[in-house]
Formats: sequence, structure tokens, C-alpha cells
Amino acid sequence: MLRYFLLFVFGSISFAGIAQNAELPTDFRQHNLNQINSSLFNPTFSLDRNLPQSLALWSRWQWQSIDGDPTTLFVNYTQKLNETLAGGLGFLQHNTGIYLQTGLNLNVAWAGALDDNTTIYLGVNIFSFDQKLADEQLILLPESELQSINTENSFSTQISPGIRLTSNTFSVGIAVQNAVSLTLSGPDNPESNGSVVGFVSNDFPFQLWGNHTFFRPQLYLNAISGFDTQVGINALLGHPQFWAQGGYNNFYGPSLGLGVTLAKKIAIGGLLEFPTDNEISEEDPTFELTVSYFIGKQTFAKKPQVEEEPLLEEKPMLEEKPLTEEKTEPAKENKTVDTTKDTKKVPEVTPKRPSRRQLRLQEKRRQDSIDQAIIAANAARKEKNRLDSIARAREQQRRIQAELDSIAKAKSKEMALLREKARQDSIAQVELNKDVVLLPNERYEEVAKEDGLEPGFYLIANVFGTKRYYENFMKTLKGRGLSPGSFYRNVNGYNYVYLQRYNSINEARKARDSKFNGKYQDKLWIFRIR
Repeated sequence: MLRYFLLFVFGSISFAGIAQNAELPTDFRQHNLNQINSSLFNPTFSLDRNLPQSLALWSRWQWQSIDGDPTTLFVNYTQKLNETLAGGLGFLQHNTGIYLQTGLNLNVAWAGALDDNTTIYLGVNIFSFDQKLADEQLILLPESELQSINTENSFSTQISPGIRLTSNTFSVGIAVQNAVSLTLSGPDNPESNGSVVGFVSNDFPFQLWGNHTFFRPQLYLNAISGFDTQVGINALLGHPQFWAQGGYNNFYGPSLGLGVTLAKKIAIGGLLEFPTDNEISEEDPTFELTVSYFIGKQTFAKKPQVEEEPLLEEKPMLEEKPLTEEKTEPAKENKTVDTTKDTKKVPEVTPKRPSRRQLRLQEKRRQDSIDQAIIAANAARKEKNRLDSIARAREQQRRIQAELDSIAKAKSKEMALLREKARQDSIAQVELNKDVVLLPNERYEEVAKEDGLEPGFYLIANVFGTKRYYENFMKTLKGRGLSPGSFYRNVNGYNYVYLQRYNSINEARKARDSKFNGKYQDKLWIFRIR
């Protein structure tokens, strides 16, 4: 049953992704929540991973400095009502990149046993929040992009159910974020598309410094409507006094976090996430902060206290003396009887003592055996040292040879790269000096030279005489994931914004005709500096 459930979950999520651009996804970005406030990842986690009864805070600064407005802020109180029912109430502030959502979260989770080793968990998160524009500077965007953005405030309610199945230490689950969305006031939310989050994990318990500890690797998929499916893995090492975690998300990049628990009540932790994707590699690292106060006892398993039973007191220590006395007294009586009756037979039983010569021979043989053992041990040690020395010499010789081979290979590769670069430079120089034959209706400009600019063919996107419009246009291009450049011409007092420089007219025309590989749909033209 568990195998087919896994195939269904991850099979359905794999087909849910749609092409993603460089925009910030609209999900809560809760993929690093493994323990504190993890009910935001899956609503069933409030039963065990939130460590109820607790009051916890989680804040995430997405690609920002830590003194800026938090991208996501979640304060949550979790209470376990009994062994099968738990719930929570929280405050959420979330920045989607365009909108700022502020409201409350209600969580309910239930668990039921299917057999001795298998348990099913059901849960739901209900979010009610007010939504407004996160940045007033959005009005500077082109009208074509503003048409899909609601500038009016709205109030919405979203319902996000989840299910989890556990068998011993293995766990698998799925949650549908924003399965039901109700707009109670204002225009409909254009970013109300849902997402499906599935995961598999397994706990490996062990003892560390006399305390129950666990290691939990977890693989997850997050299919967000309108974006590529996120694939990630994280691992958590949990101990009553500290925890450590690390992970990787194919969109947000690798992460590393640490935390400590003080006085078994207060837990403080932090996490850093480093953007490595080509689209976001120039962004700053992401910060996460978690603080939790355990009102009730922690849920770490306790060691069975078998040693408290007073087993030693059950032994009748005082009764042993009479038993020993009863055994010794008859023995004395028998001795006296035997000595009186069998006095003549004693010399026949007594063994003969060895002579001094025999004792000296025995001692000499014992000493000789010790000396031989010492000689053999010394010889074995010398042989081992000799073999170890030979092995070390061979290993050192192997390392030296490997270093020489590596240096030779590097030099050979470097020479090949230098030859290839020289060839490419010569080809580029020829292309730069060629005359251009204009095509019909082709917009093209050419100047003999321009101070401070490298000769070549520049793919021009726009020309501005006003600095404010020029800066807004540059900001818009960077927001689309492009890396534009610009130069200022003293001749006419205009700022030229270009997408890329090329060494040949053919490369520039190919980029212009393909709309810069589909990344820029407006008009483009070529400006040449000889």
C-alpha cells in the first residue's frame, strides 16, 4: 500500500511543473522548516514536529539584509489536546514579491492508527489575510505589465489540507496549498494559484552523550502553478540541547542552519541560504531566524528507568552467617576425627617438594621462554617498521608522480587554451574589420570610434535623453533577469542601453532576429564601433 501511495504522490507532482522565469515564486518558501513551525510545511506536523506545547516565531529575509522588512514572518502557538488531536493559531505576514499578505492561520491535525506500526495523519491550514501592494514603485512598470496587477486591497481565505502516512520511522505525505480560495472583499487575487508539496523522510534514532538523538533526511517536491517544480533535500540532526540542518533546493540553492536549546525551554536557531541558480546567482543570501518557547515538556523519548527497582534488598544477607557456621563446624569435627584415626596415612598423601636444582631448572626454562618471546616480538616489530617504511616511500613516490602528471596535464591544457584563444582573437579581429553590407530596411549605425568603448557590434534596446527614464528602464530589464549595459555619448548627450556586444555582424543579427533568444520582445537595432 505504501509503495503505490509513493508512486502516486511523486508521479502526480512531477507533471505539475510549468516553465518558470526569474520571478519570485508565490509560495510561503517554507521548505527549510524541519522542526519549529513545520506545520506551515505540512499541517499534520503540529502533532509531533512542532514540539507542542510551544510558542514559536519564524522569520525569513529573502535575498535581503537582516535589517529590512521581513519577506515572511510567522508567529504560531501549538497545543496538543490529546494523543490524537492537536491544533494551533498563528499570525502570518508574507511578501510574494508583488503583494504583502497579512492575516491569521488556524491549524488542526488528527492521527489514527491503522495497525501496530502504521499511522495516518490528517490536517488542514486555514489562512485569512488582507492583501495590498508590497511596493508602491510598481507604478513605474510599463502599462503592459501593470494590467495583470491589482492595485486595490483585498481580503481572502485559503484552505490547505494535508495527509501523512508513517510506518515505524518512515514517513510520506502530501499537502495542497490553497486548495480552496475565497475572496471575501476586493478583486480576485491573480497570485492565488495553488501548489502541491510532497515529501518522504525517515528517522534514524541513536544515543549521543546519553541522550536520545535522531537523524532525519527528507526528500521533497514542490509543484507551484506557473513555475518549475522545485526539488529539494534536507537533513536534520536533532538533540535535546542542539540541532543542525542542511539542505539544497534546485531554485533557492543550498542552506545551512544551527540552533541551541537553553534550559530545556527556549530554542534559538538561524539559517543561511545561498542562491546558486543562474537566474538568481547575483542575489544576496537569504536569512532565516527561529525562536521557540516550550511551555510543556519536550517530546524527546525518555530512557526506561529500570534501575529504580530495589532488587538488592531482597537478598537475605543476615541468613548467610548461620549457613557458613553450619558448614565450618562439621568440617572441624571431621578433621579432628581423621587426624586421630588415620595419623599413619598422612605421609603417603603429602607430595614431595622439588629440590633446589629442579627449581633452578624450572626458573631457567621460564626465563628462556620469556626471552624468546621478547626476541620474537622485537623481530616482528622491526619487520613491521621496515614494511611500513617501504609503503610510506612508495606512497610518497606515487604522490610526487601524480603531482608531476597533474602539472604536465595542466601545462598542456593551458597551452591548448592559449592557442585556441589566439585563434579566436585572430578570427574576431578579422570580423571586427570587415565592412558591413546593409540589408533592406535594416536599422544600423556606425562610428569610427568612441572613447572608452571596446570595438564591436552592440545590440541596442533603447536610447534615453532623460536620466530618470533611463534608470527606470535599466531597473525593468534587470527585473526580467537580463544583464544590460549602457554607454553615454558626448556627441548627442544620450544614454545607449544595449543587451550584449558581439564581435561579428552575423552574431548581432542572429541575436536581433531571435529577439535575444526570446528574452526581449521589443525592437532592437545594431550600433557598431570600429
